[in-house]
Amino acid sequence: MKADKKKIEIHFARAATSYENQAVVQKRIGGKLIGMMAEHMDVFRGRALEIGCCTGILTSLFLARFPLTYELHVNDLVSRFAPLFESLDTKRRIRFIAGDIESVSLPAAYDCIFSSSTFHWLHDIKSCLVRLHGHLRPGGLLAFTLYGPENMSEIRELTGQGLRYRSLADIRGMLAEKYTVYEAAESVEKLYFTEVGDILDHLRATGVNALTTKGWNRARLLSFSRQYTDRFGTEKGIPLTYHPMYFLARTR
Repeated sequence: MKADKKKIEIHFARAATSYENQAVVQKRIGGKLIGMMAEHMDVFRGRALEIGCCTGILTSLFLARFPLTYELHVNDLVSRFAPLFESLDTKRRIRFIAGDIESVSLPAAYDCIFSSSTFHWLHDIKSCLVRLHGHLRPGGLLAFTLYGPENMSEIRELTGQGLRYRSLADIRGMLAEKYTVYEAAESVEKLYFTEVGDILDHLRATGVNALTTKGWNRARLLSFSRQYTDRFGTEKGIPLTYHPMYFLARTR
């Protein structure tokens, strides 16, 4: 299943006010990515690009860890996110670039490109990695996370809907053609909820319900909730699986 980019834009725009409260896993993943980046560049004074900036969670983490960055461009499909970055931009170093990263014009060459919880939405990851290589200076750092095959496996098993998530080996192979890969790691994390309805609320609040192709009526919701609870319920609660993968690479 390919992501419907227009639907993604609409759903993430609707989730703008609720995203940060619900994006528990995304915050942890972003924090880990910044920590991994810091191991490869203790100080950063160049021009950087963030892809899929959303409400600015990763942006804030990046600026806190690398305050000497002289220029930061942030990109997102949702143009409505642009005003959220005014409070972060106390030194007027941030430029918001609205549009689809697979086609939007990028105005500069970068020393670092980074992204978290975004690349799985791309229609052609390999082509985009090649494209980004052309916008990185020699030796430039590409650091990103995306989700792997176990991501939201419960929902995909019950509905048959979901993205085609690539494996760690797949992404590493794509990178190896143009980059030197320094880090490639993955983990599986689970959030636990009291009811299946809470999971659906969580997905709406983070924009991830953009994958849904069928509406919910009462009968379908009851059937789905019963199946989900019977199949996956545990003593800890009802789980939702996340499968983050982490990559750091440099151009060569």
